[in-house]
Amino acid sequence: MNKNNTTQNVFGDTQDEKVLQERNEYAGNKFDDDVFDVNDYSEVKEEWEERNDNAGNKFDDDVPDEDELIITGNVDYFHDDDDDKEVTPDKPRSRKPSQYLCPPYTDLHTTPKQKRRTKKKVDMKSTSPVPPPVFGVAHDFSMLHLQPYVAGGEDVIQKYVLHSYDVQHRLFNFVLDRDFWSSLFGHTHDGWLESAHITIWYRLLMERRFESDRHTIMPPNFFVSHALEEGQDWRAFMAGIATYPNFMVAWWDVDTVLLPIHSSPNHWLFWELRLASMEVHIYDSLGRGAYEKFQSEGIFSKFERRVANYLDKIKYWARGNIPRIPLNMQFIYEENAPQQNSHLGDCGVFLCMFMEQLVSVQPIRVLIDPKNAALEFRLRMAKIIWGSSLAPL
Repeated sequence: MNKNNTTQNVFGDTQDEKVLQERNEYAGNKFDDDVFDVNDYSEVKEEWEERNDNAGNKFDDDVPDEDELIITGNVDYFHDDDDDKEVTPDKPRSRKPSQYLCPPYTDLHTTPKQKRRTKKKVDMKSTSPVPPPVFGVAHDFSMLHLQPYVAGGEDVIQKYVLHSYDVQHRLFNFVLDRDFWSSLFGHTHDGWLESAHITIWYRLLMERRFESDRHTIMPPNFFVSHALEEGQDWRAFMAGIATYPNFMVAWWDVDTVLLPIHSSPNHWLFWELRLASMEVHIYDSLGRGAYEKFQSEGIFSKFERRVANYLDKIKYWARGNIPRIPLNMQFIYEENAPQQNSHLGDCGVFLCMFMEQLVSVQPIRVLIDPKNAALEFRLRMAKIIWGSSLAPL
């Protein structure tokens, strides 16, 4: 404080200290009730406890007790007055009855109980086992020309199962693949044999031909070239000078010419041309269908004219010292030829059977069981072709 008992505020105004003291005392008296000591908070504490008590009394029903929380663990904080109302469940839905799911369709079929039938006792002493089927002469293949090759092809089934069947046959220019063997076994192509099977078979028969035999066999496409088209010159085959195969025989040195014939769309049959009488005997495992077709289409007369032309070209009459006769060919259908009755295309199998039987001087007779005979001959053909693929016997 200065000498004049005055003071200067922050604004630079000069004020008397006495006046300031009076103002402060007046202000203290005015706000004594509202200003409290910061070190003494008992009044505040009492006021807060009172407020908490009032709040607890007011909301006791809504605030859960601590013990209740521990016991139940569930607190409904969203309690609604409507929750106390009784709720009626919905009525079960009724399904409209179907016009189909009704008796008698829904009733299970029940059969009356029957007594168990007792098996009759069979006297084993008075009965004998069923005898095996008796085959005729045609089923005995052991006397045929190609029988020696069977032993060398016993493992053909094992080779076929193990897929090691590709083999280059020495009498055929192509590899015998899966299609060749599967059709021969009757697994594909309905068991229908192709020209490859027939070609290998006729070449094996010609290879096994004895010098004293009086027959020759033409390739499978010989008939098509003679009867239907002039696509190839067959004089080398008819004169026995063909380079491949090199075991062909001239017509003037034989009495019969065997002709494997393919008839469209998928059928094989067999002709036997007897040169002395100019008769053609037809063996067909499917009946007279092909015979009547050839007759109605004029195939017989066309074949006769072309064969006569080739006989003149190779000088058949002069070289064989054979008196010339008019051809006047007779086409005879053999009624006693075995007929196939299997679901497989066995016509090619029977063609090979007929050829080997005539070459082996075995009669062609009606088979007791043609289906079984065809299956046996298929297996025999597979063994012979496999056994003869590497070298001749």
